[in-house]
Amino acid sequence: MNSIAFSPDGGILASASSDSTVRLWDVTLGTTTRVLTGHEKEVWSVAFSPTGRAVASGGEDGSTRLWDPKSSANALRLQINWRYIHSVAFSADGATLAAAGYDGAVQVWEAVSGRLLRTVVPHGSGMLVIKALACSPVDNTVAVGLYGQNAAQLWDMNTGQFVRDLAKSDGNVNALAFSPDGSLVAGAKSVTGQYYYLTDGLQVWDAVNGQELFASSGTPTGIAFSPDGHILASSQSDGTVDLWMPHW
Repeated sequence: MNSIAFSPDGGILASASSDSTVRLWDVTLGTTTRVLTGHEKEVWSVAFSPTGRAVASGGEDGSTRLWDPKSSANALRLQINWRYIHSVAFSADGATLAAAGYDGAVQVWEAVSGRLLRTVVPHGSGMLVIKALACSPVDNTVAVGLYGQNAAQLWDMNTGQFVRDLAKSDGNVNALAFSPDGSLVAGAKSVTGQYYYLTDGLQVWDAVNGQELFASSGTPTGIAFSPDGHILASSQSDGTVDLWMPHW
């Protein structure tokens, strides 16, 4: 699993998979309820809209897709460019969808029509990879993880203006998630050698002042808060999912 996301009611967990599929899971039973197919290559990111009526996914085929989780219908396909799409995220009201990947920019789309609204280029990204995005559930803030810069930043998705830096990470930020009240940002990080991962871990920041509140070791590939904020889930490289009880 490359990425995971809870539905707004907490009953369904969506996962982005290396086999080109998006899978929906019953959280209580732990079973697969639906398999969404259409991506031509590995799927890197998945996100539920705030209403739960749509699932967005982005992958190695350079496209972002919007799905109806109840019918498996592929309603809208956004061909952003030829580069990989590593992360997708809905705005708090579900009206816009942010997507980013190998070109170092965040593209903001109108979710219903698929119209490109604006492009945001974070500080220091250049042509580097953006592997992580997360939209605040309470305002227009989007968190951006800069792979290769060991950094994460907050931006206003409506205006394209810079908000603040988050405390420097000691690794590449591969995944991000806001808590339901918008007060916390969690990140999955990795430090790589020439051919392998040296250290991995989980990091949590205060979204208001950007300070680090918590850090742990592990091999997280994706992270998500439950809708009530009582659980932080982190998918692992071995195919398992760890559950944390935030107390920071």
